[in-house]
Amino acid sequence: MKKNITTILNCLKSDDMRLGIIGLGSIGKRHVRSLSEIGERDIIALRTSKGTTKKLPPDLSYVQECWDSKEFYALSPEGVVIANPTVFHIDAMKEALRREIPVFVEKPLANSFKQVDEIQTDKRHLVMLGLCLRYHPVIRTVMDIIGTGRFGKLYTANLYCGQYLPTWHPYADYRSEYYSRKELGGGVLRTLSHELDLAFLFCGEIDEICSAIGRISDLEIDVEDYATLLCRLSRGSVVTIGLDFLNPRTSRCGMLIGEHGSINYTFDPPSVIFHNRTGEEEHFLGANYGDNGTSMTNMMYKNQMEDFCAFIREKRRPAADFTDGMRMMAMITAAEESMLNHSWVAIKKDFP
Repeated sequence: MKKNITTILNCLKSDDMRLGIIGLGSIGKRHVRSLSEIGERDIIALRTSKGTTKKLPPDLSYVQECWDSKEFYALSPEGVVIANPTVFHIDAMKEALRREIPVFVEKPLANSFKQVDEIQTDKRHLVMLGLCLRYHPVIRTVMDIIGTGRFGKLYTANLYCGQYLPTWHPYADYRSEYYSRKELGGGVLRTLSHELDLAFLFCGEIDEICSAIGRISDLEIDVEDYATLLCRLSRGSVVTIGLDFLNPRTSRCGMLIGEHGSINYTFDPPSVIFHNRTGEEEHFLGANYGDNGTSMTNMMYKNQMEDFCAFIREKRRPAADFTDGMRMMAMITAAEESMLNHSWVAIKKDFP
């Protein structure tokens, strides 16, 4: 009987997976907690002591801390979550990929499109990109409506995300956080770049961009605090993207107008409404999904980490990969070039 129990326990342990995380700021801690929720608690963290989190909170006491990369990789992580500031993404990826370790990297993929070339083409299949909104019930509902054909051909779309920087992470001084500092890859265009991915997800490939990007507030930052992008598709459809660090009420919402109706979505409260051409409305989701969408947000991050674990264990293609990251970087690059040249700029599409 004892032998049978031992055998069963060994079988259970054989499925355990050691995961590493680089960067334990707000999003890093979120990923660790999501991994714990799906039963992954063998976590090692590569720390620098330079961020806001100096000491791990009690609920993360099981995380094993490492203070140099040799110690970290000597513990043989089977996958690595990269959640450090954007400017460090490429170096962190290269070190893991050199060891053939699958990585999950937060968006954006890099600080510049040029940096992306540093990742070998034969290693890129080991990269999953952190486009968490692809897992959110609101976005999945919008995609479902589009997928049924009821919406028809897209005419125009307006996508928006805004939040007030000083109150975004109330536990930290916003002036010292990565998103406020150019040297760390901050700025609204990179920090709130999810909407660039949503433009592709909802509307398809964007051909060219015209932008207005800058700093208009008195926030103590050295990066842009607003970005307005006008995007044009080859078939004539137009998408507007608005991003800012200025809105005192955090907001993420969008409106899509198409051949057979329109779709309006919001994250707070979580809601999707489809209007057809006869004026009828169909409501999806609603306030019963938790306090201001909190349960949806938790579900989104948990589903994302489940996808990463399946990416490692089953070598299953993730919802967002290296190519998705390159597309986002191409859009960011084109938007910045447009601002400098005051012109429309074509978006690079020939990715290796």
